[in-house]
Amino acid sequence: MDDVERLLILNMVEDLGSIRTRKLFDHFGSLERIFKVNECELLEVQGIGPKIALKIIQSIKEIDITQEMALIKRHNIKVIGFLDK
Repeated sequence: MDDVERLLILNMVEDLGSIRTRKLFDHFGSLERIFKVNECELLEVQGIGPKIALKIIQSIKEIDITQEMALIKRHNIKVIGFLDK
C-alpha cells in the first residue's frame, strides 16, 4: 500500500477530516506509521477521541481501496494530497 491509498482510506473515515489527518501525520511522522498504531496511541493525538480512534482502526482493517484505485486509474485522475508539492 502506498501513501495515496493510505490518504484515500483516511479520507473515507467519517468525522476525521483533513485537519485531524494532518495532526495524525505530524504526530506519527508518516502515513505508514498511522496504519500501524493501536487505538491507545491514536488517543494521544489532539482532536482524536475514542469514537474517531475506533473509526480509524476499523476503516484501516475494513476498507478495500482496490475499487477506488481502479476508478481513479480508469478515469485518469491525479490524486493530490497534502504531502504533494
